[in-house]
Amino acid sequence: MVVAAIEPLQEAAVTALGLPDSYYVHLRESYQARRDLLLGKVEEAGFVAYKPRGAYYILTDAAHFMKALHLADDTAFAMWLIKEVGVATVPGSSFYAHPELGRTKIRFCFPKTDDVLIEAGERLQKLRTLAAAG
Repeated sequence: MVVAAIEPLQEAAVTALGLPDSYYVHLRESYQARRDLLLGKVEEAGFVAYKPRGAYYILTDAAHFMKALHLADDTAFAMWLIKEVGVATVPGSSFYAHPELGRTKIRFCFPKTDDVLIEAGERLQKLRTLAAAG
């Protein structure tokens, strides 16, 4: 049980509060650019994507991919993406109090370099044929 914020966290907060507004403008713009880059790539690959307004990840629906691949759920699809496509994601059910509500969702994180996001997007293009068939 913690009664107050630990001292290093307090020091970090003081430093953060002292940064100029330009730092936060640049931070917001860089995250938005990476979000938009990855969002375009996952949509091109055929995912149904939900544009985040403040998160550093993109939640997608992948039910049509799972059906085409005869995969049982989001965890099986996430493992398939790692093994067959070379892209790591997080199963959507991990974020639901009732996991069954997220069984068709996959989460992509975008706090990566542009090069990594572009490479992931190129790898995800392997799914376009599945999306077209679904």
